Parts: sequence; structure tokens; C-alpha cells
Amino acid sequence: SAMVFHQITDQLPKEIHVSVPSDRAPAVLPVGTKRSEWSAQMNPIRGHLAPEIEGMPIKWHHLEKFFGFKEYTPKGYPVRVITLEKTLIDGLAAPEWCGGLTNVLQAWVNAKDAINLRSVLTFTDSQDMGVLRQRVGYVLEKLGFSDPHLDMWTAKAKRGGSSKLLASAPFAPVFSERWMISLNASIAPLEEAG
Repeated sequence: SAMVFHQITDQLPKEIHVSVPSDRAPAVLPVGTKRSEWSAQMNPIRGHLAPEIEGMPIKWHHLEKFFGFKEYTPKGYPVRVITLEKTLIDGLAAPEWCGGLTNVLQAWVNAKDAINLRSVLTFTDSQDMGVLRQRVGYVLEKLGFSDPHLDMWTAKAKRGGSSKLLASAPFAPVFSERWMISLNASIAPLEEAG
């Protein structure tokens, strides 16, 4: 659903994905409110867990690391939405929530000129997942991005285990030597963009 908000996909979502802080994460104030509006006895609600909204199923994500969100006002009222860069990163981490890996890679291509590279690097490092660095780094370089930070990531890249472009698919014999990652899914959108 964030991919639709940022206009980097033409697929319509079949469900709305909503992220809220987990019980172990600090509470986040509802959009448009201030801490001074909340009394000591009344804490901000962590999120109403409705199963759907206007017939559209909602997939709730309780995040311990709640970051990468920004307030936007697309229709004159504030909404909190995951940023473009965090949306792209999360797409590589969980492509099944985003219409599949081909749609995720096409979203990276569509967003190429709007990507803030520093934000991508920072958000990816914040996740502290080696395989995610491999996926993001591989995609960034296929799109023509370069940065010394990417060289630091490749120095730590390891083959095997979960080092696959698509976690849910089996290993493929084709792999990126630089990123030590099995290219076990079609990368056609990246190839066509190059």
C-alpha cells in the first residue's frame, strides 16, 4: 500500500499494510497530536487492530524498530506513511507483501530518480541484516548507484544460508560474485532499466 501511496507501482493492493510499534517499542503519538495533549494517565493508543476498513483487509505489523516514517498531507490532512526509501527496502525484505519480487524491482526502477541514497544506506544499516544489505546493494548497483558505503557492505557479504535475492525461493546456480547472493528470481526490470 505504501508503494501505491508513493506512486511507484501500478498494481492495486489486495490488502492494506499498517505498521504500529510493538509493545517493546516506544509508543508513537497519533498524527496531528502533541505530547502536551496527553495526560500522564492517558497514553497514546498503539493502534486499533481492526481486521478491515471498508471491506479491504488490513495486515498489521508490530515493529520493535519503528522508524522510516514521515507525515504527509496528500489530501490536506496528515497521515503517517513509510518513506519512499524504507518502502523500497521493506519490499526487498518481504516482497510477498508488495505484489512479488518483480513488482518490487520495478518499483525500484520507477523510483530511481527520486531515491535519496543516504536514506537508503542509513535505513538498511538500521535493520542490521547482512542479507538485506546484499539485496539492497545489488539492486542499487544494478540501477547505477555507487558509494564507498557499498564497498563496506560487500566486504562483509557471505555466501550460503539465506544469501538469496528472493528468500522464499530455492537457491539458483546464478549468483552475483560481488554481492555473494544467489539470483534465484527474475531480475528483468533491473536488466531492462540498465
